[in-house]
Amino acid sequence: MTNIDKVKTELELNSGLSTFLDIVIRLHPNLNKDELKGRYDLKNKYAVSIGAKNWHVAETTVRKRESAHTDVCCNKCGTKVNAQGFCIDETCIHWDWPQAMSPNIEFISEMSLAKLESKFGIKKRRYISAECLIDDDTHNVSFDASDYFASLNDQELLKSLLAFDSVDWCGDIILNEMINHFKQYDDHDILKFANYIQSDKCKNIIAECSIDGLDVHEWLKTYRPKVFKSFIKNTIDDDDNFCSGVDMGIKPPI
Repeated sequence: MTNIDKVKTELELNSGLSTFLDIVIRLHPNLNKDELKGRYDLKNKYAVSIGAKNWHVAETTVRKRESAHTDVCCNKCGTKVNAQGFCIDETCIHWDWPQAMSPNIEFISEMSLAKLESKFGIKKRRYISAECLIDDDTHNVSFDASDYFASLNDQELLKSLLAFDSVDWCGDIILNEMINHFKQYDDHDILKFANYIQSDKCKNIIAECSIDGLDVHEWLKTYRPKVFKSFIKNTIDDDDNFCSGVDMGIKPPI
C-alpha cells in the first residue's frame, strides 16, 4: 500500500503537502515559499513522493475516496464523521477541528487560530449559516450547510453555486438539495423539518431554505479557492455589479 492509499481526506492531503513544503523550505533557507513552488513544482513532487502520478491525480483520488467514505467514526467520541472530517456531534472537539488534528489537540488552548492553522496545515471548520423556513415561522431550523458543499466535486460545486446564486441564495430548490444531502444523517434537524412540511397540516404552507452567501464565499476561499475564482468570474460576467461593495479577497478578472 502506497502512502496515497492511506490518505482519507483532502484536509489530510493538504496537511501532508504543508509539512513537505516546510521541510523543503528548511533545506533552502534563501528561497521563499513562492519561489520554491515556482522553481521546483513542489505539489507534483510531493504527489510523486506519496505514490501518485502527479498532484491532480492525488487530489482527484482523495476527493473520490472522501465522497464515498461515509462510515468513518470520530477518533474522540466514536460518532459519525462527515465528508470534511468533522464530527457531527456538536459537543465534540472534532466538531470544530477535523480528525487530522487529533495528535495535536492539546495545542488548541495554547495557540492562536492563525498559528494553529499555519503550524499544522489544518483548517478549523468554516461555517455556512443556513435556515429552513416556513411562512408562519413556527418550525424554522438553523444549521451548518458546509457539509453539503464539501461533498461536491469542483464541477458539481460550481453548478450548485451558480444555481443558488440565481435565486439569491433562498428558495425551494435549495431546500430540496439540502434535504436530499442530509438524508444520510438520520437525526439531523433538517429531516425533522422535512417530515413536518410533508404532513397533512402543512398542505398550504410555503417552505424554502436560505443560505448566507457571504459565508459561502469565505468557505470557498478557505477550502476551494479555484472554484471560488471560477464562480466569481461567472457571476461578474452575468452581472458587472455583483461584487460591488463586497470584499471578495481577489481582484475581478480583466
